[in-house]
Amino acid sequence: MKNSTIRMLRDMFAVDKSYMLVSLFAIPIGIINPLIDIYFLNIFLKSISEEKSISKAAIILGIMFVLNLLNLLWDGYTCSIYMPVHEKRIAFAFKSRFIEAARNFEAEKYEDPHFYDEFVISSGEASSRPILIWKSCVGFASLLASIGTIITLIISTDLYLIIFAIISAVIGLIPQMIKVKTNYEYNQENASLSREEDYFGRIIYNRSFIFDILSTNIVEVLKNKLNSCVERSIALKKRYAIKNMKAESFQSLISVAFTITTWLYIGIRIVFGYYTIASFTAMFNACNDFRSSVRNFVDVFAQFKDHKLYADKVYGFLDYKPSIDAEAGISKEFNELIELRGVSYTYPNTAIRALNNVNLTIHKGEKIAIVGQNGAGKSTLIKIIMRLYEPSEGLVTMDGVPYQDIKESSIKKTFSCCFQDFSLYSFSLGENVSMSNEYDADAVRSLLEKVNMSGYSGFIADQVNRDFDDKG
Repeated sequence: MKNSTIRMLRDMFAVDKSYMLVSLFAIPIGIINPLIDIYFLNIFLKSISEEKSISKAAIILGIMFVLNLLNLLWDGYTCSIYMPVHEKRIAFAFKSRFIEAARNFEAEKYEDPHFYDEFVISSGEASSRPILIWKSCVGFASLLASIGTIITLIISTDLYLIIFAIISAVIGLIPQMIKVKTNYEYNQENASLSREEDYFGRIIYNRSFIFDILSTNIVEVLKNKLNSCVERSIALKKRYAIKNMKAESFQSLISVAFTITTWLYIGIRIVFGYYTIASFTAMFNACNDFRSSVRNFVDVFAQFKDHKLYADKVYGFLDYKPSIDAEAGISKEFNELIELRGVSYTYPNTAIRALNNVNLTIHKGEKIAIVGQNGAGKSTLIKIIMRLYEPSEGLVTMDGVPYQDIKESSIKKTFSCCFQDFSLYSFSLGENVSMSNEYDADAVRSLLEKVNMSGYSGFIADQVNRDFDDKG
């Protein structure tokens, strides 16, 4: 597979070229601060303390003002207005692709907790990760330009300071990579806990459970479940926090050692008269800027490993190939009967059969009641008839034609189903009935009348489930 981070950048470029091109201006903008803090400040101080030239100092101040103004304009408009708007569009484009890809997953996949946890993580990453990758690329280039500028300015005065800083940066990369790996592992382990905690926390305001909450003692059970999640989450956080603390302590130790060594060296140079007030101030700022830039550079560099891990996950779902080819087979209308011949079904990763050697014939127009205890396999049977599940053994046919030889779209058109755990969406009544953006209002009205709901036929365009008001 292609490098997933590069692939994500290519896909992002196809979505919004202008965003990526405009954000490249951050690279020269990154040079402005070191120029102001080191180069122009050094000239300004020299013109005041050594050359005694007020006019030259005023010109330098004017240049510094213009450069700062450019920086403010960039932050004020581009970073605060232009970028967020385009990032919304990019996020929507990738999220839409992920929603489309979700159609390819077999229904039984959602029964697998590990798959579902990975799906939830990847779904969130699909909209945010492309932008984060590009920001890291721009930040990497911007910091590289900034560091190059600082190095050029320092070398002209003192080469040894750069040597100290480079040694510090190389050693500091090790704990930073450890932190990236630790954070990734923590997010993986925490995914199922977060989902569980979210479920128990969400029940309290879910209208489906409100009558149980008001009339029973289920709140105590809920509190105990939520408390168990929190306790496990705290234990997990502590375990990984200790790993991060060790890495951060080592990184801080390197930073302190670098700072002490640098100031000791500069102090000796001052004593022996190598630095004037202007050059000392410039080196003071240069060391601070360089240390900060190198630290940020290491952080950004380490992010790329993190980006690849998550991008791999996203494309793992986007590239998923379903076991059923939706376009394979023939188009067919249901005419006479559906047959199940020796159908058995075993859920993945289990040894228990939900269905065992089921034989059933369903004629068109026939009414059938399927009765059984909880867990007897009634819902599983319906899902196999609808081809949401593929039988582990046996065959399902429509008018004698095996399901495998019929297009999936033809089978979907044959069935309508209202499951016991159905949901009403915060859409219009017409959209809930038709499950479509575009629908025939007369057809919806006719259907409502057939199921004795003619009193609602005048509210087809009205929202049926008010999860939020007109203001959101």
